[in-house]
Amino acid sequence: MFWSGEFFERKTTAGRQFLNEEIRRQQNVLNGLAIKDKQTLHYHLNMLRFCNNLSLYICLNKPGVQKENEHPFFRNGIPHSFPFANHQPIYAQWIGLETVSLSAFPLKKELQVQLEFKKVKKQDIQLNGILNAYTNAPLLKRSVLFM
Repeated sequence: MFWSGEFFERKTTAGRQFLNEEIRRQQNVLNGLAIKDKQTLHYHLNMLRFCNNLSLYICLNKPGVQKENEHPFFRNGIPHSFPFANHQPIYAQWIGLETVSLSAFPLKKELQVQLEFKKVKKQDIQLNGILNAYTNAPLLKRSVLFM
């Protein structure tokens, strides 16, 4: 459903086995949901992908970044089509250090989230290796308001 074999090798026995088991798992999930038609399912999957990309937006772009300095994936909007956005890409943009504005908003009201992350310095990676540098980096929190 969500990734559904996009990254898995189908030519090997292990790859085929994984995909078959994943299809069965997804079917069990679908059977437990109240979603009966494919149009509704695709809408919700598209919304899930949109939310995933929105989380990547706040992780890959520094707060307050100018549009021209954003990660290239996001410069032309988040590539999902929804009726509430007139089937146009939705543009995200940092407004200050704690707010992300969306050109079309899928929710009824603003949404506040807390992002936990670690900022690992390249120098620490070079000196201590990536595992130790990551383990020793402090856990930081960023509050983000989507509007």
